[in-house]
Amino acid sequence: MRLVSRTARRKHREALSTADEIKNVFAELNAELVALEEERLARLEEGLRRLFSEEENGRGMSRSVHRYVDFTISWDPETEINRAVTCVSGDLSDCGASSGWLGTEDEIVDWMTRHTRDTRHLRYSRTMQDIAVMLPPGGMPKGVTHTLPDGWVPPGGAGA
Repeated sequence: MRLVSRTARRKHREALSTADEIKNVFAELNAELVALEEERLARLEEGLRRLFSEEENGRGMSRSVHRYVDFTISWDPETEINRAVTCVSGDLSDCGASSGWLGTEDEIVDWMTRHTRDTRHLRYSRTMQDIAVMLPPGGMPKGVTHTLPDGWVPPGGAGA
């Protein structure tokens, strides 16, 4: 007794050849995608190499550009440095618990210690915030605290 008819076997063979064709098309498309991604990464790496190379711009990429090169950036000693910590531990995603802004390093350590004790989490992102002051050449003009007066010209007339 025959359980599968000839027609069913023929249809089965046709389906197998169609499945093989589909696999081949997917393999070709995948190879093309891999090649395109490798090209894109190579172009990106070359661009970064040029950006950071000393031959291209003489000194490599600078970290900042100052309009007034004679000014000095300094921390304002009359202000406090604010600190905050965010927990970045967790199994599937970051915990996200945050200390909020605190004034001293001891307060940060206390918060981290309590959070670690309660959760056993060990990884934290620390943030510090201060007030920076642009000090003009020759120092801050007398009586100026926040804004240089209109028409102010630095000593020697440079940089304004």
